[in-house]
Amino acid sequence: GLRQASAVFDSTREGLMVTDTAKRIVRINPAFTEITGYTAAEALGKTPEILRSGHQSQDFYKAMWGSIASTGHWQGEIWNRRKGGEIYPELMSIDAVKDEAGVLSNYVSVFSDISKLKQTQSELNFLAHHDPLTRLPNRLLLLSNLQHGILRAQRDSKHLALLMIDLDRFKDINDSYGHLAGDDLLLQVASRLLDRRREMDTVCRLGGDEFTVLLEEVADAEAAAHVANEIIKVLSEPYRLLNGIEVHIGASVGISIFPGAGHTAELMLQQADSALYQAKTEGRGRFVYFSESLTRAARERIKIEADLRRAIQQGELRVYYQAQVEIASGRIVGTE
Repeated sequence: GLRQASAVFDSTREGLMVTDTAKRIVRINPAFTEITGYTAAEALGKTPEILRSGHQSQDFYKAMWGSIASTGHWQGEIWNRRKGGEIYPELMSIDAVKDEAGVLSNYVSVFSDISKLKQTQSELNFLAHHDPLTRLPNRLLLLSNLQHGILRAQRDSKHLALLMIDLDRFKDINDSYGHLAGDDLLLQVASRLLDRRREMDTVCRLGGDEFTVLLEEVADAEAAAHVANEIIKVLSEPYRLLNGIEVHIGASVGISIFPGAGHTAELMLQQADSALYQAKTEGRGRFVYFSESLTRAARERIKIEADLRRAIQQGELRVYYQAQVEIASGRIVGTE
């Protein structure tokens, strides 16, 4: 029986460590060495302090030993340090062992390295909240960020804008050149959107050829129109795909503003979607606010700015000065 127990002790894939009542290590198995890097010669006679990572507080250890003292058992996750210095997560259980007389004789610790499990969990969590192609946040993460953004905007009396972007003519390119070309185009679009964002803005891909940009702390509703206009310009520049072919697409943008009619993330998303539908109906390559009056005002302002800029470049503006005359003396005192 003892020989059998010893064979199990040595062959199990879990790390095993037996300590005496003074918590000195008296026995380990090969898996202990494999996981921690410490050989029997290095570990025996030492305490488990050699494995301590510094990640757990004194309160953690106090609670752990409190559980062992009262129930004879503890189980949980713990971060330990390998001989090489690497800190890693373990799933560990510790049992207090008593002899035939009921007196405490040893502590037996069984542990497994759960680094790979943690990594898998982390990757699954990432994939649950991100688009697998572009690695951008997905709808789930957008709704969460948007809800937090609304709360911050309410608290700080700031504006927040949600821009929903749909690529014009993307389907034609996908159908003509195949999915690989389509994926390449989507990655380039994501890259252009990321390049022009501010640190506090969030770029997301909702799926297909739909993206969103969440703008926090925008000066006012019109500032969002400037960003939308810039996005339409940037996304309309030519793309060179993997196969060397140059393609052109456009973009339509729907804009939802907070504070406005919508006070929840879902409602803002619906409003931006409705505005986007309107933008595509009106003819591609334009932006539309959820509110019609905002759309008109912003478009008019942007048109005037563009006309003025063009007029300056083409030398179409002349400056005329009018004399300011003092009536009593007839003297020129200034110009306007």
